[in-house]
Amino acid sequence: MVMVDERGQVVGTEVSERASAGGVLDRIRIRPLPSKNPPSLDALSRDEWRVFALCDGIRTTHEISSILGIPEGMVRLIVESLRARGYLSDVVVEVG
Repeated sequence: MVMVDERGQVVGTEVSERASAGGVLDRIRIRPLPSKNPPSLDALSRDEWRVFALCDGIRTTHEISSILGIPEGMVRLIVESLRARGYLSDVVVEVG
């Protein structure tokens, strides 16, 4: 759980025992699929470019986060931004 104040600032986080024991969220695999005709790469930030470069339709967000050494949550946020802006054609979500 993330706690946010009225200004939108994160003021704390908390992980329940159930979540830390593993569950559905641990079994979700997200595979970003790159667009065949993405917009200009010049518009990407450094982290966006690094994530986009690893989106091949095979790697999961977990694997991308491990390669880059950044939290998977951050990778998922970047992936969603890339998808919304047309850099990714789709995002495949698998539960296994």
